[in-house]
Parts: sequence; C-alpha cells; structure tokens
Amino acid sequence: AVTDKTHRAWMAALMFIVCGPIYIDYWFYNFQERMQPGYWMVLLSGQGDAPAQYRIGIVRACWWMSQHFHIEMRHAFSIVDLVSAWVSVLLLYDLLRHALNRLGVTRSDRAFCSAVLAGLVLLYLNWVEWYQRPETLPSTAFVITTLYLVTSERKIPLGKMMTAFLLLSLAAAQAFVRADVAILVHLGVILACILPQREKKSGFAMGRGGQLGVSVVAIISAFCIQFYIMHVMYPHATYGSTPVIEARLNLTAQ
Repeated sequence: AVTDKTHRAWMAALMFIVCGPIYIDYWFYNFQERMQPGYWMVLLSGQGDAPAQYRIGIVRACWWMSQHFHIEMRHAFSIVDLVSAWVSVLLLYDLLRHALNRLGVTRSDRAFCSAVLAGLVLLYLNWVEWYQRPETLPSTAFVITTLYLVTSERKIPLGKMMTAFLLLSLAAAQAFVRADVAILVHLGVILACILPQREKKSGFAMGRGGQLGVSVVAIISAFCIQFYIMHVMYPHATYGSTPVIEARLNLTAQ
C-alpha cells in the first residue's frame, strides 16, 4: 500500500512538474499570434512554406478544437502540449517502475531513479522552450508511446493484433506531424530486431519477427503519407531559403 501511494505521488509530481514549462508554451503561442497574426491560417489554407506546411497534422487538429470548443488557437496548442507531456512522462515512469520491480531494487534506489527521471524531464522541457514548435511535444508523445507498445516491459497487457494496430495507427498519425520521426523510430526498432541479443527473451511485445514486419509496414505507410502530402496535397509548397536538411543551420549562431 505504501509503495502504491509512493508511485501515485511520483506520478502526480511528474504531472505537476510539466505544467510550468507548458505555461511558458502558452505565452510562446500568444507571442507568435500577436507578432504574426494569421500565420496559422496561412498553413491551414495550404499557402505556407515547407517544411511547416507538410507538418499540418497538429495545426489542423488544433483548428478543429478551436472551432468546436470555441477557444483560441493558442489555447488549443497549449492543451495538446500539456496532454502530450503528461502522456510522455507517465509512460516513461511506468516503464521505469516496471524495470525497477524486475530488478528488485531497494526503496531508496527507486526514489533516486524517480528523482533522476523528474530532473531529466525538466531539463528536456526547459531545452525545448528555445526551439518550441506545435509538433515538438506531440512528436515526443508519439515516439514514447510507440516504444512503450514495442517493449514487453510495459504493464498494460495488449494482444498482438491490437499492438500492431496501435503501432500502425501511431505511425500514420505521426506522418501528418513529422514523417521523418516515424521512419527513424521504426528504423531503430528494425535495427534492434536484427542485432543479436544475449537474452533468450526478445524483449518485444510481439516477438522479434512480428515487430520486424510491423515496423516495415509502418515505415512504408509513413513514407507514402509524406509523399501524398508533398506531391498531392501541397505540391506548390517550397522550402524557399530554408535548407532541406537543417543540421548545419541549427549549429550556426544567429
């Protein structure tokens, strides 16, 4: 009973911790709407520049929320970010809790590991504020949920068919947000399936072969959706002065 109360307390603490950075998120969106009025409408009308135009999924979802719940776009973006952050930290904590139970660590070690997780979450969220975009935290939630479904360490039991369906659905949804993320995540999963492992147990919820097949299908579906977005939905969108690969730009002092 004491352990359950401790876990619930850590979960509540993690959920509370992310509220601060998300509050800053709200002011970021508020500032952007004031400095660039009509920016989101440009993307919704399909007149934006790449790559933002190709990452239309979250913008459309928040536009739907603003129309049906009568809220501003900045409020919708903040709600999506908050839910994404909550999903991410709770799933990470569940994996940590399950792993610690399997290892049989002491209560003090559990507390230390939970505190480290909380510190890393804060570090990540504070770093994200400098490069915040509508697709940043939702993509984080997509990645963590995907890895949560892949591993056999998770606490929530799901059948193989349901796991495959959820993984493919997540990959398809992620393709409308950032297809490159979905492709890279499943490439990493495929690499993990191929590499030899010391333990007899594969560690994959669907087994090595099943996960390999699902990841291949997920990559193909994400690639096809990205191709459709680029060449059918928004064939006129161009990168302009923005390089297609932004690694060098991100490392350049502005």
